[in-house]
Amino acid sequence: MSNVVRIVFNGRILSKKNNQTTIPKGNKRIIVPSAKYNLWEKDAIEDALYGIPPVIWPRFKCGMILFAPDLANADLSNKWEGLADAMVKAKIIPDDNWWQMSGVDLVFGGLDRENPRAIVKIWETTEILFGDVEKAIAQAKTAKKKATA
Repeated sequence: MSNVVRIVFNGRILSKKNNQTTIPKGNKRIIVPSAKYNLWEKDAIEDALYGIPPVIWPRFKCGMILFAPDLANADLSNKWEGLADAMVKAKIIPDDNWWQMSGVDLVFGGLDRENPRAIVKIWETTEILFGDVEKAIAQAKTAKKKATA
């Protein structure tokens, strides 16, 4: 892994999914991030992402290790979604869709009351994308036939 970006998000990582509110829009109500979440995202962008160069690789993978301030139930994927959205908003990664981000590894690093944080690594990859699955399956079948012939 020669091309790696490492980012540390300090403090409690908020979940975008669990920090929502509804607001009226016309005669409907829409769900939006809460003011608390918006402030957390703004601080994360200013503190953790300031000065981080944008990822310019066509495809990349990500990994996150989360160190929690307490042992309250939490969902790693929800924590990741907030961090990914902040990195997209800060233009660190172009998007978190599968055409560019081919995978993500999420790990609970344990309890750290004094230094809760998330460590994110982003690295270049050439792994197969979902759009290439049929081609990969066909190649695997051909290789299997040759091996058993």
